[in-house]
Amino acid sequence: PSTTELSLALIFSWISLFLATRRGVHSAGKAAYVFATLPYAILTLLVIRGSLLEGAGEGIKFYLQPRIDRLGHIRTWLDAFNQIIYSLGIGTGQMVAYGSYTESNEDIVLDAGCISLLNSFTSLYAGVAVFAMLGHKAHKDGRSVADVVQSGEGLAFVAIPDGLSELPAAGLWCFIFFAMLFALALDSSIAMLESWTTMLRDFGWEGDPNAPAFKRMKWIRRQDALVGSSCAVGCLIS
Repeated sequence: PSTTELSLALIFSWISLFLATRRGVHSAGKAAYVFATLPYAILTLLVIRGSLLEGAGEGIKFYLQPRIDRLGHIRTWLDAFNQIIYSLGIGTGQMVAYGSYTESNEDIVLDAGCISLLNSFTSLYAGVAVFAMLGHKAHKDGRSVADVVQSGEGLAFVAIPDGLSELPAAGLWCFIFFAMLFALALDSSIAMLESWTTMLRDFGWEGDPNAPAFKRMKWIRRQDALVGSSCAVGCLIS
């Protein structure tokens, strides 16, 4: 894609992020009902469709078959730590920001345990869809699953779309897959932006409601101004 297309996509993403968070945790919570549940629905469709493909069983077997010898490699543990820290957003303030909106008697230990378990379950569940597709691709190419497996961004943006492109109604399945990626990315971005704006509000940087700018333009809410300026800066430096 050209630079113009990428720029328009970036602007569209930040506008979507602003609309989802402009009312603070209230609008972000409503957006979460869509962007947090939609990926599970799409993922379930991909799991079902992928499991019905030829060779999918070999891919899932390759995925679930334990290789105990790899536990002795430091790289395995580093990758595991990187995955769990990144997926849970540890150290970015997201959990603290959302936790600040809970009731004072909320059982945060139970919440932390449920979030951690659900996070790991989601990763394992997504792996079934991924390796079902890879197993099908390996079967069609006459290669082993190990030969078609890629890691990192190549898995999401090359290997899986390549496998989906060979399915009937490939355009529909590719659209569904990238809609899932967009929902996941927007959901993660909402959490990161909310942690930033929560910090600014706690520091009292939301703005004085009696300031001349707010009095002159009554249609501008302080929350809108805070989130809008944060999104604008984020878009410019992206």
